[in-house]
Amino acid sequence: MANGRSPLQNILMFVGGINSFLYIAIGILFLLGKITLGLDVTLAKLLGGAVLAYGLFRLYLFYQRYKRMREEE
Repeated sequence: MANGRSPLQNILMFVGGINSFLYIAIGILFLLGKITLGLDVTLAKLLGGAVLAYGLFRLYLFYQRYKRMREEE
């Protein structure tokens, strides 16, 4: 381990980044009306906006964690 992190930490970082992008993609699909789950259009768009905002928040947290890990090296 040259970087001082365990392989599990590296995997969790990678999965966290992928999850962020998945939340963003699902939010966009809800907003575009591609996914509705039988909900009213307005509710589907509200859900899409919430999921998109959560994905962006997760991406921000991922970036902060990634930046902090790079500074520790």
